[in-house]
Amino acid sequence: MHRTTRPPHRGGFTLIELLIVIAILATLAAITIGIVGSVRQGQIAATTEATMKKIQVALNQQQMAVSEEANKANNPHLLLLQPFCDGDAERAKSLTGYVYGKREFPQTFAESRNLVFPPAPAPPIFTFPGHRAFSSIPPGASGLTADQESAVLLYLIVTGKGNKGTGSSEDAFAGATMTLPNTTYTVFRDGYATHLAFVRWYGPYNGAFSTLNPEVQQPPFINANTAAIRRDPFDPLGRMVPANWPVSGGTNRARALDFLRAPAGSPFVDFDATNKIMTVVSAGPDKAFNTPDDLFGYRLAQMGAKAN
Repeated sequence: MHRTTRPPHRGGFTLIELLIVIAILATLAAITIGIVGSVRQGQIAATTEATMKKIQVALNQQQMAVSEEANKANNPHLLLLQPFCDGDAERAKSLTGYVYGKREFPQTFAESRNLVFPPAPAPPIFTFPGHRAFSSIPPGASGLTADQESAVLLYLIVTGKGNKGTGSSEDAFAGATMTLPNTTYTVFRDGYATHLAFVRWYGPYNGAFSTLNPEVQQPPFINANTAAIRRDPFDPLGRMVPANWPVSGGTNRARALDFLRAPAGSPFVDFDATNKIMTVVSAGPDKAFNTPDDLFGYRLAQMGAKAN
C-alpha cells in the first residue's frame, strides 16, 4: 500500500512573519493618522481664514465710512483742527482722518476713552469723546496684554458699530467667538482657539503684534501709478509729510503727532507718506503673536491670497 506523507501542520505565524505584519499595520496607522491630521489642519486653516476675511471686510467697510464722515465739508472738527494745520484746509482733512481713525478704531483700552487735543496755541483744549461702543471698558489698568486688549476692542468695533458701513452683528459672528480666559470679555477666535488681535497703523512700523511686511508698500496694496508721497490713505495729498509742511508749522506738526501718539503705549504713527493698513492678526498654529506663522487679514481681503 502506498502512503502519502502530509507536510507538518503549522500552528501559526513565525516570529518574523508576525513582526512584518505589525510593521505593516504600524505603517498604515501612521499614514492614516498623518492624513487625518493633515485634513484637520486644513480645516482649521480654512476656518481661520474665513473668519478673518469676514472681520477684515467689516473693518474695511467701517474705515471707508469713517473716512467719508471725517472729510465731510460740514464736519465741525475740520474747522477746529485748522489752527493746528496753519489754516491749511487739506491738511486739516488729513489730520481729521487720523483723529477719527484713532477714535473709531482704538487699539488699546486707554485709547478707547476721550481723546484730548492740546491747545494750538490759540484754541482751547477740546476733546473727541470715546465711541459709545467702548462704554463697557473700565478705567485704569486692565491686566491684559496688548494683543488681548486689541482683541476685546476688535470685537466691540465690529459688533458694537455695525451702523458704520456694515451690517455686521453679534449673531453673524457667534460661531467665531470665545470668552477671554480669566475674564468676562468676549473676543473673536481663530481656528486654533486663540483670540484674534488687530493692528490699526500696520505697514510702516514694526508694531506690537507683527513684523513689517514690505509688500504693504507695493502693488496691489498701493496704486502703482500714484506718487510715493500719496501712498498714505489718511493723507492722500501728502500735506502732512515734512516736505510739504512749512518750517513755520513745525510746532503744530509736533503737537498733532503728540496727540496721535498719546496716551502712553499708544501704537506709533508718523506722517511719513507710507501706506497704513488696518489688519486682523491671528497668532497662527503656534498661538504666539509676532512670530513667523502669524496670519494677516489684509491679504485675504485685498488680494485673495493666503493669510500667512
